[in-house]
Amino acid sequence: MQTPEFLVWALERRCPLRQIAGFEDPERTERHLRTLRAYSDAAAEGREFEGNCVQPPNGFRVEDALSLYGGLATAEAACSECPANAGLKENSKSLAGCFGMVPLPAGEIQVHAAVETAIDRLNLRANVAANFPATRRAWYGLWMRSPLDAPRALLLKFVLRNAGGSDPEYVRAMNQMILGLGIAYENALPFHVRLYPRGEVQGVWWNLVPHCQACHAPWLETSSEQCQICGYVGHAASPPKRRARGTRPYWPLERMMGKEKAAEFLVRYEASRWEQKTKRD
Repeated sequence: MQTPEFLVWALERRCPLRQIAGFEDPERTERHLRTLRAYSDAAAEGREFEGNCVQPPNGFRVEDALSLYGGLATAEAACSECPANAGLKENSKSLAGCFGMVPLPAGEIQVHAAVETAIDRLNLRANVAANFPATRRAWYGLWMRSPLDAPRALLLKFVLRNAGGSDPEYVRAMNQMILGLGIAYENALPFHVRLYPRGEVQGVWWNLVPHCQACHAPWLETSSEQCQICGYVGHAASPPKRRARGTRPYWPLERMMGKEKAAEFLVRYEASRWEQKTKRD
């Protein structure tokens, strides 16, 4: 399975739920709070049923999963008025809205080009040059110096908000990040962000393409000793071999309940979803 180029971001703010080493690191934050975000999304989308969050054919038990954070009440108390919870801008019950992941659509060059167009349309080329490293494609320079301070977060918010997009998943994820950039500016919170290049999942392993150690753009010529995007002199980063992200916290319902009970549960769940939809319509 191919994985796209993507961003992971997190607002820096220690809280009762982020008492982990490297709490400001976006990847560690995503790994630690992923389950809480999964619950929050499922609850908002009406996918919580009989004490489980459901994403057929998978699911997870809410009480067991949220015990990592001291339970739902503890998580709600920590997130309900947190200035780093960007999700509150859209949903007053949002939990763990202080981080996000933005997968780029296939053919990421279209996103790169849209960013270039937005910079020029807004007449911000000089501002971008003064605040971010110079790169052949401006997109890659935007993520080279993390964390972003408030002025750079505001500048980036304007650029990305005007770059648009057509892929629904990308637009939704990018809009959440734009909210996070706004929160970073309004509350003077450092905005940490990391760009990951394309990769491939083989079994349980995730392998990234050869890429620049500085800007993380794909290393266009493996024989070259200079990045053609940012000018870094050296060698491509050794393609790291990492375990694939997987579907955690979701697990096959059959493993949780057994085949027969899982089938019965899904029948009840789908009937409940249909009833909810009928009432809305």
